[in-house]
Amino acid sequence: MISDNVETERIVVVSSDSTVLRSIWSLGESNGWQLEITANAWEAMDKVQSGMRLGLVLLDLPYGNGDSLHIVRWLRRLRPGLPIVMFGHPC
Repeated sequence: MISDNVETERIVVVSSDSTVLRSIWSLGESNGWQLEITANAWEAMDKVQSGMRLGLVLLDLPYGNGDSLHIVRWLRRLRPGLPIVMFGHPC
């Protein structure tokens, strides 16, 4: 759950799919969210490590992506309490 202070926290969106990004960006703009867009999970990990105040990670993982569980494990190690929402689509 995103805290009540979503305007002071950022949501990291990880996706290389322009359709997904447009949809999330539109939703974020209409709700006043501060979005941090990254093209891959490694960039998201850099943001998490930077100490940036984050409320949520939205992680778009194409089906068949073998790195997905590794990425989630690393994110969990870096910030155990940070909510992560994973979703996928066909490659």
